[in-house]
Amino acid sequence: MAQNLSGRIKGESTVSEKIPEGWKMVKLGEIAEINMGQSPKSEFYNEDGIGLPFLQGNRTFGIKYPYFGTYCSRPKKIAKKGEILFSVRAPVGDINIANREICIGRGLAALNSKNGNNEFLYFLLHFLKRKIINNETGSVFGAVSKNVLSSVEFLLPPLPEQRAIASVLSSLDDKIDLLHRQNRTLEGMAEALFRQWFIEEKEEGWGERKLGDIADINPHYELKKGQIATYLDMKNVNTSSFNPSGWKKRKFTSGMKFKNGDTLLARITPSLENGKTCFVTFLENDEVGWGSTEYIVIRMKKPFHPFTSYVLAKTKEFRDFAISSMSGSSGRQRARAEVVNEYELKIPPYEIIQNMNCQLKGILSKLRNNAEQIRTLEKMRDTLLPKLMNGEVRVRYETEEKEQPAEDFISQHIEESIEPWPINSKFREAVLFSGVVAAMSDEKFTPDRVRVTKAEYLAKRYMGMDVLGEYSKMAAGPYDPAIRYKGPEKIAKKNGYVEAVGRTQFRKGPKFEDAEKYLEKYGYKQALEWLERFKYTKNKELELLATVDYAVLDLMRQGKTVSVESVIEYIRADDEWKKKLKEKADVFNPEKVKWALKELASMFPETYNKNLEGVEFNG
Repeated sequence: MAQNLSGRIKGESTVSEKIPEGWKMVKLGEIAEINMGQSPKSEFYNEDGIGLPFLQGNRTFGIKYPYFGTYCSRPKKIAKKGEILFSVRAPVGDINIANREICIGRGLAALNSKNGNNEFLYFLLHFLKRKIINNETGSVFGAVSKNVLSSVEFLLPPLPEQRAIASVLSSLDDKIDLLHRQNRTLEGMAEALFRQWFIEEKEEGWGERKLGDIADINPHYELKKGQIATYLDMKNVNTSSFNPSGWKKRKFTSGMKFKNGDTLLARITPSLENGKTCFVTFLENDEVGWGSTEYIVIRMKKPFHPFTSYVLAKTKEFRDFAISSMSGSSGRQRARAEVVNEYELKIPPYEIIQNMNCQLKGILSKLRNNAEQIRTLEKMRDTLLPKLMNGEVRVRYETEEKEQPAEDFISQHIEESIEPWPINSKFREAVLFSGVVAAMSDEKFTPDRVRVTKAEYLAKRYMGMDVLGEYSKMAAGPYDPAIRYKGPEKIAKKNGYVEAVGRTQFRKGPKFEDAEKYLEKYGYKQALEWLERFKYTKNKELELLATVDYAVLDLMRQGKTVSVESVIEYIRADDEWKKKLKEKADVFNPEKVKWALKELASMFPETYNKNLEGVEFNG
């Protein structure tokens, strides 16, 4: 029997004073098996991979799955793969999923759903976390017992709706996870570039400098005591991502101060050994933030790109050096800034530094764009979670277990202010459209719609966006009709960010300054600065670059060879594009396509390196 019980986040609340039909009040112990951890003797610990991975508590929890450094040859309590790990000692409430069999110590509990639906249990524990924390005991170190966990009460929906709820929330988590994985790949690329030019291919003749010669260590910034400023807690600094997981406003007392473009290196054990490091991008322009005294702040000097400091700080060589310099009492050892200042490295020629700067700039722009999308999706998930779990918002489902598709549910029930799909958000598109108009114009030159469209395509490519999913093959090359016909262009004009000149041209509007704050917030600024190189490029050349790049991306997606010949054949095979080969033969010919591939390879090396066949760029 099908039900349609969907409420809406926007508009009137659908919360009922009665328990929703089919829901029942239960205790956690009734629906889940709870296995409290027990610590083995330390003599059975090792770091050689002998036995099972061992987690005493949440110290090596990841975003969703833990990582391991310690193993146990004689485990007492074991969490099975797929079970939910819950931190029961301070800090209480951190949650991960066991990605293999794990020996768990007394700081953890492993929970297993009695109906096999651990995916729902994972989100349920996130929902119940605050309630559980409020029941923790211990005057100094908070803790929760098995009895406390077992007795937590909540409303439980029917099994089909549990699965539907888990499907919706997992859909968002999967998108977040994909973006995190993309960022790990991008960070890996950045580190590979640094290693190639500063470590693996360094030459004897290069000059040797100390880190303090090319970077400011703990640079001086001003904050007055009691001043409200952005605060970054050490616990929010990640071990596998440049971007911290949260920050807040707080009165300044004492601590290390930093600005955008600084790298924060955790200097205290075990945070340094675990790799806690971040690159600051979350402040307003010229804003000074602050945090723990256990940070070392690194800011690169010219001519190095600011992100160089983060990439350097993540290398094994640097971390080994910093760790070897630690001193102090056992368990509270610290690396000292004056020692880190002495780290030596060979400096490559200026041309290599400039080449690396160019590539790091592109990588950082994509990292920031992904991080902004992650924050938006997390906000959406965290908004939906309590509303789904308390029955305020319902997911359609059938007893045959055919639930409403997660994507449909999210698009129908999320309020517009959350901006569910950051890349396609109308307002974001309006802001980017305005920025592209500004980047491609000056007082005497106003770009037309075709020019803006191709320039916006290139800007999105620079930021690592899914252009294949957004753009269609139209006569003038890749084209996204949604920008003109579904709101963004209209929003930009209505808000005064741009204004029309005649029927097809644009220039900056009287309120463009209002759009600029969003360009920085959404991570578009660097891409638009990069785009200015094309300000006076001919329309035909922009069309050629966008068309060839789109063709290359689609060929790669299909697993086909990329070459001058395959690109031309791709264009010839499309009814809309094949006309280019005749009507615009002065541009769409083998020699010009070869030129375009060469230009694109320098613009997007992460796409084109090792993917071109038979293309010689000499001469």
